[in-house]
This record gives sequence, C-alpha cells and structure tokens, in this order.
Amino acid sequence: QTTYDTPREVSAAFLASLSETAEEAESNRTGSEKSKRRIRIEAGGSMNIYLVLDASDSVGEGNFTQARDALVQLVEKISSYGVFPHYAILTFATEPHVVLSALAPRSSDADFVTTQLEKLQYKSHAQRSGTNTRAALTALYNMMVQQEREELQRGHKVAPVANSTRHVLLLMTDGNTNMGGSPEPVVAQIRELLSINRGREDYLDIYVFGIGALVNLQNLNALATHKSNEKHVFHMQNIQDLRKTFQEMIDESEVLSMCGLGYDYQEASDQQKHPWHVAIKIARPGKGQEICKGSLISPYYVLTAAHCFDINDEAQWISVDVGPQLVNKVEELQSHPQYHIGALRDKGIPEFYDYDVALVKLKKPVPFSPTVRPICLPCTEGATRALRKPHPETSCQHHERLLLPAGEVPALFVHEKVDRQRRKVLERKEVHIKNGPKKSACEADAKKALIYVNVTDVSQVVTPRFFCSGGIDPVVDPNTCKGDSGGPLIIHKGKRYFQVGVISWGVVDVCKDPQQQSPPYARDFHLNLFTVLPWLRKELAKEELGFM
Repeated sequence: QTTYDTPREVSAAFLASLSETAEEAESNRTGSEKSKRRIRIEAGGSMNIYLVLDASDSVGEGNFTQARDALVQLVEKISSYGVFPHYAILTFATEPHVVLSALAPRSSDADFVTTQLEKLQYKSHAQRSGTNTRAALTALYNMMVQQEREELQRGHKVAPVANSTRHVLLLMTDGNTNMGGSPEPVVAQIRELLSINRGREDYLDIYVFGIGALVNLQNLNALATHKSNEKHVFHMQNIQDLRKTFQEMIDESEVLSMCGLGYDYQEASDQQKHPWHVAIKIARPGKGQEICKGSLISPYYVLTAAHCFDINDEAQWISVDVGPQLVNKVEELQSHPQYHIGALRDKGIPEFYDYDVALVKLKKPVPFSPTVRPICLPCTEGATRALRKPHPETSCQHHERLLLPAGEVPALFVHEKVDRQRRKVLERKEVHIKNGPKKSACEADAKKALIYVNVTDVSQVVTPRFFCSGGIDPVVDPNTCKGDSGGPLIIHKGKRYFQVGVISWGVVDVCKDPQQQSPPYARDFHLNLFTVLPWLRKELAKEELGFM
C-alpha cells in the first residue's frame, strides 16, 4: 500500500474518509433546515477527492462562482486538520477541462489546489456551453485507469488506486444533461474498476449538490452513491449556504485534540469560534470576586497572567469556566518563578509585570468537543503541523519567523461582554503587534501610565519579554479592558489559531468610560510566550505537547 506523495508532516497526520449520517434533504427545505453532511477525520489509507463543477448555461455564472468559492473553503478547512488527500479539479460544459489531475505532483498541496480553484473562470466554457456530464465522468474514469497503469508499472502487484485508495467525488451540477448520453454507465465503469460491487462500498462516495433554479433530482439521484442510512444528494436552495454546509460536514471526533481549530462560519456560536476561551474566577473570602481570562492549552492546563492572583491565593478559591457548561475545580496554581509585582517598589515603581504568566492546573481533564479545545502554543509539534511544516525538521526559530515577521503583525484578542439580554458575548478585536520601526514609539508610551510617573527609562518596565500593541498608527487599534487580563494574544494563520502572548497590562483603562475616545497613547503590553518557553517546557512536560 502506498503512502501519500505529500510533505513529511503527513506521515503523522490524519487522513480522511467520508461518511453520511443525514436525512433526506427535501427540495422544499430552506437552507437552515438542510441536513448535515459529515466528513469523518480518521487514520486510514490514501485518498483522492475529485472536485467537479458544471459550467453550462443552465447552471449560470453566479452559481458556478459561488460553488467554486465554497470548494476553496472546503479544501482549506480539510487541510487545516493536517489532512492532505490528492485532489483533482475538473470543470465541464459541452466538453470537460481537467484543471488538475490527482496524479499531478502538487495535487496534495492544499495551497496549490486552492490557487487552481481560485483561477477557475465560468467563461472558459462560453463557446461550448451545453451539458455533457458523461464526458466529465469519463475523464475522471480515465484518470483512475491511468493511475492504475502507473502504479502497476511501479511494481505494485495490485494497484492501490483500485484496492486501498478511497475515492470521493463532489459533483456540482443541476442534473440537466442535454448531450453525450446518460452518465450512469460511466458510474458503473468506475464502480467496476474499484470493485465497489464486491463488498468495497466504503471506497467510493459520489456526492451530488444540485445547483440552480431548475434541478433534475431524478438525474442527480441516479449519479450519487446509495448507502444504507446515508444520503449523498443535496438540492441547495441557497448556494450561499454551501460554505456553512461544508463546515458542518466535518465530523471532528478523532481530531478534537488538534490545537488551534475554530469554526469560521457566521452562524457558529461564539464558543465554537473560540473554543479555547476560558474565564477564571477567584473568590477570596470576604473580598469579593476577581475575574481574568485564560486559554486552554491541554486537557489539564490553562494559561493565564500571574498578576490575576495574589501570593496567598488558594486553589480552592479558583474556578475555571471552560465552554458553555463546564465549570472546573483547580488543583494547583503555578506562576513564573521570576514574576514579582513589587520588585521595583524601592525605586518608586509600584507595579512591575515582567514574566507575567501563570499556569492553572485543573483537578480533572476537560473533555474536548467542538466548543472546548486547545489553542496552539508556539514551538510544539501541534503548532508545527498546524503551520503545515515538517516535523522534526522545523525549528522554534522557524515558528517565530512565520508567526512574528518584522513590521506590523496582525493579531487578535477576544473581549467578553454581556449583552442586553445578559448573555455572554465574545468579540474578536483585531490589533497589530508593533514588531518593526514603530516598536520603540509604542513602548515609549508606557511612561504615560499613572503608575509609572517615576519611570525615567522605559526599559525599566518594558522588558524584552513584552509585545506592544495599540495606538493610532498605522490604524486605530482596539484596547484591552481590565477583565481581558490573562487572555491570549493570537495570530490567525492558515485557518489555525496560535497564541503568541498573554494580555498583561495597559497604559490607560479605556473601558472606564466607553463613550470617551481613547487617547493615541493607549497601549497594551502582552507577555511574549517565545521568551518563557523553557519554563513552559518544564511545567508542561507531562502534557505531551512535544516542545522543541
């Protein structure tokens, strides 16, 4: 059995197979009532995914373009799981155009595949705009035959394409074939080539999405795979919902522990979009309650800021809200040993936030789910795979260069507020890490903080362990609020989320008066996780995060 012709990362990654557990999608249902497609991510053999788009007159340019864009999102999402099947791309009208063959050297390179999809143009079939579905499927059949021939020539006794490779066909069409004859005999040829009729039903899935106002459901059903308790035909009432449908097709049961995964479609809940988001409550007897934020980084550990806690705080006073219903008790609190809030009081500086980072260990591991999962920490195996880089060849320095290039680095933090219905709402705030020429000006504004009136040299309080964000240059950055302390500063890259900092302190509390405009010197400082990796590596040694 062959392995993927892909980056070395794939040797340790998950491979995909498809299964369907949904009910019939009736043609009169609305987009929100559509049954859900499921892509089950699991360990297994190699896989080909064939993306076939109808570009005929009856489908129309609008439906074609939106279907193309939805497929781009699907490929990006699948690759975000570390899954790299071989893709084929084919468009058709009167004639088929093979845009990308599953045999091509870069057919498993997700970035290359999405680039090829984005280049697709409806007008490329404008001169011959009939509908010849049979010719399109014949082109795919010939591709499989060619793969079988090449594999046998390479010395395989039995060609993997016909024996161990799973085949998934996503066909976007309206079903209105008007030339070339019925495509059903070609489906029969494909099934025969892959021996599907001899107990190998799991090795072929043909999913058909009906596109356009006048869909021929009878023809679509004739092309699709038919399996017990599964559905492979969808009539899309509103193709704009296709992106959401693809998102909901993914069954994450076997990849829940993969870091930095969040839903990115509009209808997802706040916690699904930010499943690592954690609220930490410290209830000191007789002193009320303090709230900080944190990030889930493993089943047992939450990362937060050390200044959220007093030296006398006891674990029993601390609770951690993870996800919508999970309230967890704490076993242990561990601040960085070099954090000391009063280290500079003898110099008239009341608060000093160097090494402002802490770990909260939970008494019981949290079960991962679509609303509860870890964020990626830099310089770990999980982050390497999320960056689509080979392990173990990729170094921590590679991570830093990829996530923190010189200049203005786009980042984000999550602000939690309560709406008028007293519901918790998570707002994503886009900021810029000043990692270039504007860094010194950003840091210089620290002296405008009320607690730092006695600071003469800004390096006294802004150590090399801080990132700086905020201000109005080159754009106005949102600022953190007091309750955001301890939350993650995040880089969003390639559909994955990486924590590079911990929210520590700000020059101005801009949230005291939300109606007042923030001054240009409103800056925020975040502890740089790259600078405390030795401590994280030591404290999290048993968590199997694979620190470099």
